[in-house]
Amino acid sequence: MYYVDFNPKMIISDFLRQISKDLLNKKDMSEYQDFLKDLSQGLIDADKLRVKNEEDYLQF
Repeated sequence: MYYVDFNPKMIISDFLRQISKDLLNKKDMSEYQDFLKDLSQGLIDADKLRVKNEEDYLQF
Protein backbone atom coordinates (compact mmCIF):
# COMPACT_ATOMS: atom_id res chain seq x y z
CA MET A 1 0.00 0.00 0.00
CA TYR A 2 1.21 3.50 -0.80
CA TYR A 3 1.10 6.24 1.80
CA VAL A 4 1.56 9.97 1.33
CA ASP A 5 1.22 12.71 3.91
CA PHE A 6 -1.64 14.91 2.83
CA ASN A 7 -4.37 17.09 4.19
CA PRO A 8 -7.73 15.25 3.95
CA LYS A 9 -9.19 18.35 2.28
CA MET A 10 -6.35 18.70 -0.23
CA ILE A 11 -7.52 19.66 -3.71
CA ILE A 12 -7.12 16.78 -6.17
CA SER A 13 -4.45 18.51 -8.27
CA ASP A 14 -2.37 19.26 -5.14
CA PHE A 15 -2.69 15.62 -4.04
CA LEU A 16 -1.51 14.40 -7.45
CA ARG A 17 1.41 16.84 -7.39
CA GLN A 18 2.51 15.45 -4.00
CA ILE A 19 2.23 11.84 -5.21
CA SER A 20 4.22 12.69 -8.34
CA LYS A 21 7.04 14.21 -6.30
CA ASP A 22 7.14 11.20 -3.99
CA LEU A 23 7.12 8.68 -6.85
CA LEU A 24 9.86 10.50 -8.77
CA ASN A 25 12.15 9.99 -5.78
CA LYS A 26 11.62 6.20 -5.86
CA LYS A 27 14.07 4.00 -7.76
CA ASP A 28 11.95 0.84 -7.96
CA MET A 29 8.54 1.66 -9.40
CA SER A 30 7.36 -1.95 -9.73
CA GLU A 31 5.87 -1.97 -6.22
CA TYR A 32 3.71 1.03 -7.10
CA GLN A 33 2.14 -0.40 -10.26
CA ASP A 34 -1.09 -1.51 -8.56
CA PHE A 35 -1.39 1.84 -6.80
CA LEU A 36 -0.95 3.74 -10.07
CA LYS A 37 -3.56 1.54 -11.78
CA ASP A 38 -6.05 2.20 -8.97
CA LEU A 39 -5.31 5.93 -9.02
CA SER A 40 -5.73 6.07 -12.79
CA GLN A 41 -9.06 4.25 -12.61
CA GLY A 42 -10.23 6.60 -9.86
CA LEU A 43 -9.36 9.64 -11.97
CA ILE A 44 -11.16 8.18 -14.97
CA ASP A 45 -14.24 7.55 -12.79
CA ALA A 46 -14.02 11.10 -11.37
CA ASP A 47 -13.88 12.49 -14.90
CA LYS A 48 -16.96 10.45 -15.88
CA LEU A 49 -18.79 11.89 -12.86
CA ARG A 50 -17.55 15.37 -13.83
CA VAL A 51 -15.76 16.02 -10.53
CA LYS A 52 -14.55 19.62 -10.46
CA ASN A 53 -10.99 19.99 -9.17
CA GLU A 54 -11.58 23.36 -7.54
CA GLU A 55 -14.69 22.28 -5.63
CA ASP A 56 -14.50 18.56 -4.95
CA TYR A 57 -11.84 16.94 -2.82
CA LEU A 58 -10.17 13.58 -2.84
CA GLN A 59 -10.89 11.93 0.49
CA PHE A 60 -10.27 8.43 1.82
